[in-house]
Amino acid sequence: MDAVPVLVVNRFLGILALVALVITVAATVALVTRRVPPWARDVALPLATAVALVTTLGSLYYSEVAGYPPCTLCWYQRIAIYPQVIVLGVAALRRDRQVWRTAVPLAAVGAADLRLARRHRAGPLARRPVRPVEPVHAAVGGGVRRADHPDDGADRRADHDRPYPRRTSRPGRPRPRVRRRPPEEPPMSSKQSSGTGTNRLALVLVGVALVAFVGVVAVLSAGEGADLPSLDEYAGTVEVDGAPIPVPYPDEPTAPDAAVGLPAPTVTVQDLDDTPVTVGDTGRAQVLVFLAHWCPVCDQELPTLRDVVDAGGVPDGVDLVLVTTGLDPGRPNWPPQQWLADAGLGEVTTVRDDADDTLMRTFGLRAYPAWAVVGADGTVLARRQGLLNTVAVAQLFDTAAAS
Repeated sequence: MDAVPVLVVNRFLGILALVALVITVAATVALVTRRVPPWARDVALPLATAVALVTTLGSLYYSEVAGYPPCTLCWYQRIAIYPQVIVLGVAALRRDRQVWRTAVPLAAVGAADLRLARRHRAGPLARRPVRPVEPVHAAVGGGVRRADHPDDGADRRADHDRPYPRRTSRPGRPRPRVRRRPPEEPPMSSKQSSGTGTNRLALVLVGVALVAFVGVVAVLSAGEGADLPSLDEYAGTVEVDGAPIPVPYPDEPTAPDAAVGLPAPTVTVQDLDDTPVTVGDTGRAQVLVFLAHWCPVCDQELPTLRDVVDAGGVPDGVDLVLVTTGLDPGRPNWPPQQWLADAGLGEVTTVRDDADDTLMRTFGLRAYPAWAVVGADGTVLARRQGLLNTVAVAQLFDTAAAS
């Protein structure tokens, strides 16, 4: 997968997210101040449908095209967001503004915050308050009349002409109730109709222009990466001599590592200048640091490693080797050379893993950042995964020097 399409999608969705945030803030202010323009009610549901559709297509792109496997939480969010395309789309066609009763709970589940659903539960029906000086009286037969107001005169409900119901032709039987249809809204004039159509057309044109502008900005901003190396061009070649470490790193950090004492394999890789480098059983103690250029924890680990190296330096007889693994051209800090140079570690041997993380898996490691200490006798002395502090990093160097 080429790097440019992934970068374009990243920029495109990022800019759309900023636009959506601005629209959300503006809509919130309009609702609070009760200054919602009439045209906004017409475009609310189509706009919500477009957001759900773009979100769905974006998630499918990352999993099915870019090859990023979704985690468990991502699947929960997909279960909540995918139906929104159909729910909101049908509501937009029917102009059903009550769809929020379905859309809001789904959005709340996707946000993993069920407390939001409580705020949107349907409240009690609004009741018109009755003035205490004018209680409502029910007469025999179901007629309803309110007492006359001293200033406004008679105030009656429906079309009763008298405070009591009229007698029907048959004594003792109430007059049948007649359901009246609500008055129909007067048809819009040709001027109003043309004005509404013009507004909708203008909104559609503005929306299309906005999406086109965002796409152009994304393409131009990502075009700078067109000359960057692809994954096949940057990834190294890993040749393993000997059996990989068969014991994976334990899931519990406090559990003993069964790989300690096992013979380390001899692995030949390339550095940033394509020069072959041997790691593992080389006759010298080595501290291998496995780093992913897009990993935020690895980004935090580099200053810690720099502080340890600046404080005491790498011990004599010990080689510090940085391994760039987890290679992904579509993620930040690609290629990793400048990212590692900005860390300020100085002249440190840096080698490249292949696209399948073969070197890292050979040492039984599965998470970033990771550490492996190989003694001068070729045995595994220690392995670590996760963020370490300066004390723990210094202990790894002391372990390597003691061998």
